[in-house]
Amino acid sequence: LCDEALRVGRILARLAPDDKELHEEALKTLVEGIANEDPLIRGNALHALAELGPPAKSATPAIVGALHDADHDVIVTALDALSAIHPDDPKAIDALSALAGDFNSELRIRACHVLGLIGPPAKAAVPALKPVLLSADESERTVAAWALVQIDPQPEFVKAALPLMIHASRSDDPEVRVEAIETLEKIG
Repeated sequence: LCDEALRVGRILARLAPDDKELHEEALKTLVEGIANEDPLIRGNALHALAELGPPAKSATPAIVGALHDADHDVIVTALDALSAIHPDDPKAIDALSALAGDFNSELRIRACHVLGLIGPPAKAAVPALKPVLLSADESERTVAAWALVQIDPQPEFVKAALPLMIHASRSDDPEVRVEAIETLEKIG
């Protein structure tokens, strides 16, 4: 499998969302790319699946497998793909919960964010997110609090999120500001 095959798979998947057979064939090509020995091809396949978003949901098991890749960039791209797809698959939620406790801060933050995007179907991740609220890193605490409010807006999580969301609403990053303000609206 080469990068050209991935490009064709990406194009077909976008062009034929209503043609189930063609769409599935395109997804099959992209999933095969995730298993390639070349991390660049694995990353490109995951990126293509991320571009497809929810229509690529059937690729979730392969994407979850990529969360265990030896290449950091492949893992990050797999998280991006899950972020775009919003899978409610229990195995995806378990894998994301495990990454929420990873030693790597970037992976913890991204995993918490994906779990928050999944929302209530990720309720099984709450025990994995709660310890992140105690992190020394403010970004980790903020995204964990945001995720908990998205998943299960219990008073305890709202109380923890409120000061973090107020602070985040003043962030230099416009995406962070929007997420914080929307969360404040949700809990307000």
